[in-house]
Amino acid sequence: MKFELLGKMHDRNDFGCREPALTHYLQNYALQDQKRGLSRVHVLVNEQHPQRILGFYTLSMDSISTENFPIELSKPFGNRSFLPVALLGRMATNGNYKEAYQAEGLQIGRLLMANCIQRAF
Repeated sequence: MKFELLGKMHDRNDFGCREPALTHYLQNYALQDQKRGLSRVHVLVNEQHPQRILGFYTLSMDSISTENFPIELSKPFGNRSFLPVALLGRMATNGNYKEAYQAEGLQIGRLLMANCIQRAF
């Protein structure tokens, strides 16, 4: 298995999860958002079937104000008014293949979260 940025080669219409809004997003808006630079859409694929999306998540860059931070938390950041953050916008697994991969002991959601955290840091 490997992670890739979403591309035209990935079969978005084959993706289905329990939350219809996430399925709709991936199938209709994710590639456009990525092209516009609004987010990066990372997909997990099986190397034997690289067009098949097993799961995805979106990452965007944002910032948060330090204005309301307690003094003890804001000290390490000096006089900065804003701090950069990575925003996990959406995350979903493909329910069409869930049982097959669980039988192999793979937990797609955990793989997605671990990769997301690794990229953010």
